[in-house]
Amino acid sequence: MTILTASTEFRAVDLVVRSRRSLAPLFAAWPWAQTPGRHATKAPRWLVVLPRGNPQTADQAMWEFVRMVHRLPRAAKRCWNEASSRTFDIGIQAGLAPQSFEDVRLRHETIEAIGRVRGSILVTVYPPYPEEGSSRIASAAQR
Repeated sequence: MTILTASTEFRAVDLVVRSRRSLAPLFAAWPWAQTPGRHATKAPRWLVVLPRGNPQTADQAMWEFVRMVHRLPRAAKRCWNEASSRTFDIGIQAGLAPQSFEDVRLRHETIEAIGRVRGSILVTVYPPYPEEGSSRIASAAQR
């Protein structure tokens, strides 16, 4: 018997930026960003950025990203403005409980601020997964 994720929870907000042009100045401004699929010799065209600090809510994380965008140097701001997409991706880990999950709330000021920096909002829900060691525990319990 496999035991699945017990409870649903907010995981994080990632900022995903894509462009047809190089995002190197944006990457230089946010050196902790990840560059999926990038070869060391090629300029990044896709960045995944985590917020600085430890925001506890999606609303706090999104405001941190908006502040980060406002503080960008000129060349990085140009990359941001020319990007083909700027997605604020809210990650939620689904679990078996509760029946409904209402812990992610965005204030209208937050949504307006994201619009002003030309961002979009995406909600990604990850399916329940087997808890680590659950198969071993279930097997031992059946003996």
